[in-house]
Amino acid sequence: MMDYWVKNEVRARRDEVVASYSRHRKDVAILPQITARAVVANAAQALSDTLAAVARSLRRDQAA
Repeated sequence: MMDYWVKNEVRARRDEVVASYSRHRKDVAILPQITARAVVANAAQALSDTLAAVARSLRRDQAA
């Protein structure tokens, strides 16, 4: 009877580990997509900031 209980416990723990690993792999699989989106968003923001600074500079030069 003890052997049966041990086998069931081992199976249960193994299933937990496999499920956890599967969730982890899915999370890791989407990281490059999230990272790429963040890089693009940061680049777009930097470009927007640069263009705004250039526009301010041009307005300041025209006003002078």
